[in-house]
Amino acid sequence: MNMELEKRDQMFGKLHQLAALEYSELKEQYSADNINFLYSLVSEFWLTRAASKDLTPEEFAELIMTLREEEKEWSRKLGQMLIAVEDLSEDGNTDKIEEYFDYFINKCPCVSLVSLAKIEKNNYLD
Repeated sequence: MNMELEKRDQMFGKLHQLAALEYSELKEQYSADNINFLYSLVSEFWLTRAASKDLTPEEFAELIMTLREEEKEWSRKLGQMLIAVEDLSEDGNTDKIEEYFDYFINKCPCVSLVSLAKIEKNNYLD
């Protein structure tokens, strides 16, 4: 596994661990290390958010929960799109396939899911 993928997996693994905590427990995880982690996660892997280190414990907890929900929502959308694309592929409708992928790639806020969509797009359209 290359270093970039390993780092991404570690970052999202930590996001998932933190997001699994109850809100009150999550606020207790507020620390300089976790603020730095969150700053790196947002600045490297989220397209639609500005990274900030100036957060309260409540803002920290809410952002962790929001990022995890966004990731889950867009993961579901990617899965649904891939099912639709598979159906379109059987019909040979490459224009619609490209439209679906382009929409997802332009709207998804999560860099890692966009990367997966680009790989799948190349697989379907090459």
